Amino acid sequence: MVSAHDILNGDLSPFSTVSTNQQSIDVFRTTCFSWGDGVHDTLTGAGLVGAEVTGPAAGFRFAVNLHASHNLILGGAAIAPGVKATVGYTAGGNVDNYNCVTPGGTNSSPSNCLAYDPTTSAPVSQHSATTTTNAAWSLTGAEPDFTPSGNAPHHWSTATWLPGGNGEYVVVVQNISTTNGDTAEYDFVGHCQKASTGVTSTIHTGQGTWFTTTGSGLLTPTFDYDQVIAEGI
Repeated sequence: MVSAHDILNGDLSPFSTVSTNQQSIDVFRTTCFSWGDGVHDTLTGAGLVGAEVTGPAAGFRFAVNLHASHNLILGGAAIAPGVKATVGYTAGGNVDNYNCVTPGGTNSSPSNCLAYDPTTSAPVSQHSATTTTNAAWSLTGAEPDFTPSGNAPHHWSTATWLPGGNGEYVVVVQNISTTNGDTAEYDFVGHCQKASTGVTSTIHTGQGTWFTTTGSGLLTPTFDYDQVIAEGI
């Protein structure tokens, strides 16, 4: 379930050592864009909520919450295997069908490659993980959010800042258990921000499920995240 900039009550399938040492994942994507650009924020049904601030994104801040975990093989015994969120950034839509050969090279296109760190030539991504079981966020409670100094909600994973800009952000949430039969349930919060820290209402810029496809746009109304892969229980 998605509400504002949160993903709530996600379920990750049991870890399996039977054949492939599988760690199940959920994959989402969201787009950061310049609020006030006269394109994304004027569309009917864009579903953009909150106090957006004019201007482009400087990056994406995120954290994950582990709120329940069980081992199905051991009769549903409560455990705390852990959950990990990894976020990657691509400056353009990853839809242009070019080849990624060398970052910035003749045959590569930033529209088809994760953004690169010029000092390492590595794709730009960050992760945050927790093995602490915490209460789930309820729709009837206050929205979990970052403090002005950039800290995550209490008992969530450490908040992580991924420098980037306008473009697509791919979110992978992973069950990091190594015990056969372990499940994981989680919440996730992620914000497109003009600065790494600050009061949300003064730094949160445009965010939504807007994805460029060969010159036109694909808009999914009312949601900030589009789920690409679901490996729920």
